[in-house]
Amino acid sequence: PNLEVLNLRMDLWRKEGDFIEELDWILPYQVPSCLLLPLKEIKISNFQGWKDQLEMVRYLLANAEALDKMAINFDKDVTSERKMSVRKELSELPVVSKTCHI
Repeated sequence: PNLEVLNLRMDLWRKEGDFIEELDWILPYQVPSCLLLPLKEIKISNFQGWKDQLEMVRYLLANAEALDKMAINFDKDVTSERKMSVRKELSELPVVSKTCHI
């Protein structure tokens, strides 16, 4: 696969506290080949910063070897305080790509 840009809409994610197991982030058994080399950019919209969303971002940053940019746009309902907290947490995540900017 030659996926270079991945767009993720988090408004399709479950509401925090819902118990819809099939929509929770589940770590893949192996890293998909589309993450290893061709993926250059990830765009995430309507991000709420929930634990399972952060785990997904952690996984992507740890495995997307050629990633140049990850753009995260918060959901309109996320408070300024929560945004600051999530930004701090994101800045502390390990990133495998040497050229990636969040």
